[in-house]
Amino acid sequence: MRIKCLRAYVPMCLGALLVLGSPVEGRDYPVEVVRVVDGDTVDVSVDLGLGVTKAERVRLVGVYAAELHESGGDAAREYLVLALRCPAGSVLTLRTDHDSRDKYGRLLGVFMCGAENVNERVDKNLGKQGKGVGTK
Repeated sequence: MRIKCLRAYVPMCLGALLVLGSPVEGRDYPVEVVRVVDGDTVDVSVDLGLGVTKAERVRLVGVYAAELHESGGDAAREYLVLALRCPAGSVLTLRTDHDSRDKYGRLLGVFMCGAENVNERVDKNLGKQGKGVGTK
């Protein structure tokens, strides 16, 4: 009787642990873009597996775009919207490192479309178009 009772609670406890106690840092995760905040920040839904998702605000590592209130800010945001659309057959993933958050609590990460590093492409193209603010 006790074993049956424990078996019923194990999946529920594991799911709660994934959602509440487990950070999203330290690996690659499939993501769905919810909203592009500006040229270097994105709200995503992270697929943790087993049907569990977690909302995160992500700061793109290595991308330094103009803020929305600055010249080029809106164009940088629009460019990022397009850059995060993977071609058919590719999955957008988020690559993170352990304990990788900035002072605002945003998860620091690199977006990948298949094998392509989206962050590198965005930073390179924003610089060419004058919408980036250089390396910090």
